[in-house]
Amino acid sequence: VSTQSTWDYQKNTLMAYAKRGTLKQGGKGVTLLTLPEDVMSDLKNVMNLLMKDGKIARTDFKSIMHNFGHFAIRQKEFEEELKKHGHDSKQPTFTDVEVINIITNIWSQRGREDEARECFKIFDKNERKQISAADLKRVLEENEIPYSVDEINEFMLEADPENTGFISYDSFIKLYP
Repeated sequence: VSTQSTWDYQKNTLMAYAKRGTLKQGGKGVTLLTLPEDVMSDLKNVMNLLMKDGKIARTDFKSIMHNFGHFAIRQKEFEEELKKHGHDSKQPTFTDVEVINIITNIWSQRGREDEARECFKIFDKNERKQISAADLKRVLEENEIPYSVDEINEFMLEADPENTGFISYDSFIKLYP
């Protein structure tokens, strides 16, 4: 079994173990991102209040971004965020679909980081800020996930390139899908 398939299997099982919903749903090589229902409902309510002639003004969009986690965003940061998501940085108005797509992308990235942090905590039960092969085995066994010693060793080789015997948080995040 390759390291990638082992990692995917472990990650998927951890997600079930952690009983966390996912913000991503795969589809034909394209990742479709969605917001949790309550967040989408709040976003739509705010957009309905701010929308004029089917568009949301740039200043209102900045306010929406502020309400959804981008506090005190400066003009330059706002323009960079728009460019990052494929929009003209000087665009004067936005459709509801554009707003939803940008907010969803921002939310999904933050959600991925939170998800990775929570998964790391599952392995790092003793809060040492590192994961050992024994930690991997413990979580796999607790969840009745079959594994081989070779798979654990292969994974450790990839995740611990300096061969310290531990996976650091930074290494874990780099490998996290």
